[in-house]
Parts: sequence; structure tokens; C-alpha cells
Amino acid sequence: MKLTNKQICAVVIVLCIFAFIFILGLSLSGKTELSGGKGFTKLYFNADTDLPDSSLYLKNLTKAIYEIETNRTYWIKITPVHEIEVNKTYCINFTIASFERTPVTYTYVVESNVLNLTKQVTLMPEGSTSICLTITPRESDKWRLNSTTSTEWEDVIDLTKNSWLAERRDFEILVRKEGLPTIVEENYRLPISTNVSHFGRILHANISIDELKRKPFEKEYVTEYAENFETTRNIDLIDLSINGDKLYLKAKSKKLRYTSDKQLFSIRLIKPVDVEELEISPESYIEEVQEIYFWYRIK
Repeated sequence: MKLTNKQICAVVIVLCIFAFIFILGLSLSGKTELSGGKGFTKLYFNADTDLPDSSLYLKNLTKAIYEIETNRTYWIKITPVHEIEVNKTYCINFTIASFERTPVTYTYVVESNVLNLTKQVTLMPEGSTSICLTITPRESDKWRLNSTTSTEWEDVIDLTKNSWLAERRDFEILVRKEGLPTIVEENYRLPISTNVSHFGRILHANISIDELKRKPFEKEYVTEYAENFETTRNIDLIDLSINGDKLYLKAKSKKLRYTSDKQLFSIRLIKPVDVEELEISPESYIEEVQEIYFWYRIK
């Protein structure tokens, strides 16, 4: 039977469609096999661990922000910060699971203010390992110097115009049974107190003018106010001396503010890449890096 031109065209079109579907199927089959042959690695924190505390992530940690320009309120998610205590030991558990085609030697790097280390571990295909890191934060890990404020000043007092600093005279009349009443003069040597308004308090030197003439007075006063995440340390240096009829004051004050800020605890997993798989030069060294982390603050 002789086919018409229209029939011949229809047959050709059908054959082309089948050929296209066959070639496309082969292509997809080869791509799936290649993708399925390439392995992967998982890195994650374990549930049975002190840090990070999984219960903290169950809380609704959000904050409302109001925009004046748009008269609109929107909510932002707040990153949890885990509070840990000084001299308390915590366990940080994490797992490395290999789904690679061949054995792989991994390098994991831990970076934080309380622990820093680099180690290697080799896993077979379908193998996994759980690693426990223990940390015990110290007082020295907690504080960071946030700011320093220093002030200095001097003052001079003329003892001839302020003689009450040097002495005070009281008179007392003594009445006797025999004889006339007697006036008795008592001379008190008063202690010197440096009333320094900048300090907001009186620093008692408890020393007389005569003693200051023989030896200058020098003293350091240290006061400290501490809270969970901030402490302030005041260091005051006082110098009192006399030269001639002048009393000299030299004062230095330093205020140190320390804070316990949030810090990052990071675990990075480094896996060398198979250069044959990437069809590149063996001299080229490429790595794949994964990272898990959490934020903490020492109290």
C-alpha cells in the first residue's frame, strides 16, 4: 500500500517524538544515577545535651517593632542566648553522620571563649559518631573591659585663712572651792578629711596637720559594684601634702566598666572534596564546610 505524503509526515513526526522521549529518558537516568551516587554528611546537636538547651527554642522569642513612618508594627525573631554559670560544667553533644560512598576523614574545629580545639575523625560509609565537649566557664572568661574613664584634679587650701583645719580652741571655766574660777584652754588637733565632691563621698584621712608636715598622705581607695552581667570598679588615688602654709590635694580617679556580653560557640566540620568527582586537578585542594552554633552569656 502506498502511503500518502500526509501519512508519511505523520509517521515521521511520531518517530521523532518517540526518539526524543527515549533520549530524554536516558539523559535523566544517567543524571539520577550520578546524583544518587554522590554522598553527603550531616552535622547536628544532640537532644540529650546541656547546651544548647532545646527548651529555650520552644519559647516564643519575638519582639515588637513599631515604625513611626509607616504607622505599622511588625515582629522580629530574637536569637536565643543561653545563660551559663561560672564554675559549672556543661556537656555539649553533637553528631557527625556520614552518608558518603567512601571513608572520609573529617576535621572539626571548635571556637569559643571557653573552649578552642581542632581534631580529626574518620567515618566509614553509613557510619556516625557522637562527640561530647565539656566546658567549665571561669571568672576570667566572663568579663570583658567595656570602657575606662579617668579624671585628675588638684586643689589648694590656705591654712592661714582656714586655721580651723589645723586646730580648734575650746575654753572651759573651772570653779574651785578655794580660790577664783580658772579659765582652761584646750587645743584640739583635728583629723583632716578630704571632702572630694567628684567622688560623691568623704574620704577620711584621719591625720593631723603636723603629721602631714612631716610626711605626705597617700592612699588608694577601691570600690566595686557587681551585677550578673555588669560590674563597675572605681580606683581613687588621694595625695595630701603640706608645703609652707598650703595644703595640697592631688586626686586621680579611674572607673573601669566590665560587661558579660553574648558570645558565639561555633563547631565547623571540614570535609575534603573528591577531586576525581569534580574532574579537576589533584593539586587543587577544595573543602566543604558545615557549621552549627549557639549564643551564650556567662552569669
